[in-house]
Amino acid sequence: MHTQTIRIVMADDHKMMVSALAEMLQQNRGIRVLEILPDGNKLLQYLNSSAEYVDLILLDIHMAELDGLAVLPIIKSRFPHIKIIVLSMYYTPQLLHQIKDKGGDSFIHKADEPEVLLQRIYEVMEGKKIFPAYHPTNTVYTHEITEDAYMKIAVLTEREKQIARYIKDGFTTPRMAAFLFLSEHTVDTHRKNILKKLGLKSTSELVRFASENKL
Repeated sequence: MHTQTIRIVMADDHKMMVSALAEMLQQNRGIRVLEILPDGNKLLQYLNSSAEYVDLILLDIHMAELDGLAVLPIIKSRFPHIKIIVLSMYYTPQLLHQIKDKGGDSFIHKADEPEVLLQRIYEVMEGKKIFPAYHPTNTVYTHEITEDAYMKIAVLTEREKQIARYIKDGFTTPRMAAFLFLSEHTVDTHRKNILKKLGLKSTSELVRFASENKL
């Protein structure tokens, strides 16, 4: 059993939920929550100056700026001593595979009991990597792969996400090309790939999808 105080940083943009979770965790003498951050960019900024004090990160997947899947491999590359448990409402075989592949130490569904998370924290700090077996019939985990907008977004590259956001904001192809130092042909190719990956047929559908899902 891990006997020293476990120093945790939490990255999640759901303020009420994450504050309540932090309060619950700190009721345990062996845990100290150092910081709560709203996105991947601010998490990296914090770690650049304070990584040596961090033992473990509780990382949400869906955040507005630099989401969990994007920041996970960066943290593991720069700060390999830090353990990472991913928390999410999303639960699919593809997601679990990506978390493992990017170096995550464990996964917890946000519908799980707090005691499960607490136990998992101690297990990960002992060096274990623990991931649940996927059970599509489990009524706790209700998100279906084909209907899950987040999992569609997850297959986009960072450049494609960037261009999709510009399209949502009304940027024309020439303006995006100039702003990103790309050719108009390259921007149009990205646009076509985005529509294909998201299963959409038009720019108007993309704008609606991006707005509804906070892309």
